[in-house]
Amino acid sequence: MKFEKLLKEKKINITGATRAGKKFVQYRGIHGIVLDENEPPDVHGIPKDLEAYGRGGFYNDGSIFIDGGGSGSSQGHPTTITNGFYWGIDREAPWGDKTGVFYLRGRAGTDLVNVLDSNKLNSIMELVFKRIPR
Repeated sequence: MKFEKLLKEKKINITGATRAGKKFVQYRGIHGIVLDENEPPDVHGIPKDLEAYGRGGFYNDGSIFIDGGGSGSSQGHPTTITNGFYWGIDREAPWGDKTGVFYLRGRAGTDLVNVLDSNKLNSIMELVFKRIPR
């Protein structure tokens, strides 16, 4: 994946040149990442037009909490996490001449762009990948 300008960009192309990128592009049809826009909203269940949705955040030890999937998120954020976020997959969303977008938005009080670095984003995407329906 291409994350060189992560802290300065809100939209990032995913390339199939890496193992993780290949998974998202070839196996799941996701071609781009949108950070900290209005999507996905904070809901229980799954938002309209998304194929997968969930919540996440970071525990004090640095590990990542992820929930949700094809049926959405049925629980709220645990009280033991910081820098919470919402994630969503929309395979129909336009991305240039292709479709497929991974949305990641910080919850209230989280400036996600300043929290993430490429290693954390890759880790989040690896965990989310397992929750995306085929």
